Amino acid sequence: MLQAVDVIEYADSTGAEMAHRFPESGLANIKWGAQLIVRESQKAIFFRDGKALGTFGPGRHTLSTANLPLLQDLVKGVTGGKTPFQAEVYFVNLQTYRDVRWGTPKPILFKDVDLGLVMVRAFGTYHVRIADPQVFINTVVGTQPRFTVDDLNTQFRAMILRGFQENIKEMKVSVVDLPEQSSEISAAMKMVVAEDFGKGGLELLDFVVESINLPEEVEKMIAQTGGVIGGDMNRFMQYKTAQAMEGMATNPGGGGGAMQMGAGLGMGMMMPGMIQQAFQGAQAQPQGAPPQAGGPQQPAQAAPVAPQAEAQCPNCKAAVPAGAKFCMSCGNSMAPAVCPQCQNQLPPGAKFCMNCGTKMGG
Repeated sequence: MLQAVDVIEYADSTGAEMAHRFPESGLANIKWGAQLIVRESQKAIFFRDGKALGTFGPGRHTLSTANLPLLQDLVKGVTGGKTPFQAEVYFVNLQTYRDVRWGTPKPILFKDVDLGLVMVRAFGTYHVRIADPQVFINTVVGTQPRFTVDDLNTQFRAMILRGFQENIKEMKVSVVDLPEQSSEISAAMKMVVAEDFGKGGLELLDFVVESINLPEEVEKMIAQTGGVIGGDMNRFMQYKTAQAMEGMATNPGGGGGAMQMGAGLGMGMMMPGMIQQAFQGAQAQPQGAPPQAGGPQQPAQAAPVAPQAEAQCPNCKAAVPAGAKFCMSCGNSMAPAVCPQCQNQLPPGAKFCMNCGTKMGG
């Protein structure tokens, strides 16, 4: 026989439990006159046979038929009101759960207006709280002895991802423009998710799409075929710059982050021009020239393009396109040096001024 309980309370030391059943095993024998202790930001709900018998807010409560009126007739009919009664108590935490993470476990399909079907990933956060404890227990928790934020994520993940996919499906944009639409997507997602959460007694306070990015292989494909996208790589490089800044914001302590970002941005400054030149070279081919039969066009068949002048990086000696501001191999600046004595412009790596003989860097 179960031992009669005279004190009922629960304190969550983890901060992650949204609901907890007392006792975890199920029904308990509870004495009349037992003390129920409900902490701040908690509510306690008595259940028997799946039916809610009473709800209690913060404070110390002495249990009696006065504050559990629905139990009165049941207890009197069975025991005359003298012996302990059986029930279970769910403690529900009403605090706001902030920055709950959501994301796509694997990339999902997006129809790009330029590239067709591509894969994208998305991540973000949301803030949520329990607005109706009884509905939450009945529709979300069920008979589980404890329910955590991780359980919430697991239960609602498919709904969130379905809502995200439905939202971006209606957007007639290029995949590289998606990050710029994060605010609009967040607002639309909040409406969709809030409705589903509301059915479970939950209130969605905020929903944020923090990042929309591409798998590495998709980024490579766009970089390689960027000239085909309207002959314009600027949008892709803007996307990459935003991703680099986003990475530094989420990992500000990462060593070498600024150096890597500088090299990446330097490469980004050169890429649009390099690919644009290739695109313009392809357009220069006479329109009447017949395609080569029996296979793809060979580079030798294209209209000749003047070879691009090259410079040499003074740091790593790699060949760099003329006019580049950074080395694509090491990220070193390719800006001309200036003599501190006569202000004469010098080629990168010069050790002495060719105009006045002043030693550079001395």
